[in-house]
Amino acid sequence: MADTTVQREAEEWVRTDWMPRTLGGGPYTREKIKLDAGGQYACDAVSADHQTAAIIATSRSTTSGNKHAVGKVTKVRSDILFLVMSLARRKVLVLTDQSMHAWCRKEQDAGRLPRFIEIHHAQLPTELADKLVEAQERASQEMRAAPVEQ
Repeated sequence: MADTTVQREAEEWVRTDWMPRTLGGGPYTREKIKLDAGGQYACDAVSADHQTAAIIATSRSTTSGNKHAVGKVTKVRSDILFLVMSLARRKVLVLTDQSMHAWCRKEQDAGRLPRFIEIHHAQLPTELADKLVEAQERASQEMRAAPVEQ
């Protein structure tokens, strides 16, 4: 099982440092938000007034073999669905990877992601970005080494 400590650290930096400085409206916390269908969703960042809800993704849009990362992209799309269903007035997607940001913007420009979702790229501090790349590479190596179950 991959260690997600660095991903959580990157998410925390985005929530507590980047978002208040860049988007305003802080502080932001991780909490459950109400959905228009009656359910709840554990959201990555919610403003104190509950008017802004954000999803933070640290994944790349490509695999270590430079193929389209279908699973990671599907996860982002799934999170966007819950963001769309949220009662927050401002809906934000924050991506720490430039390739995922470019892919999401391309999808939005092509009309395959809602236009009202704000899509941002949060450039991580160099040290944290390097740690994240190393962690992603370790996770990729674990996946390649794992036996295939039948």
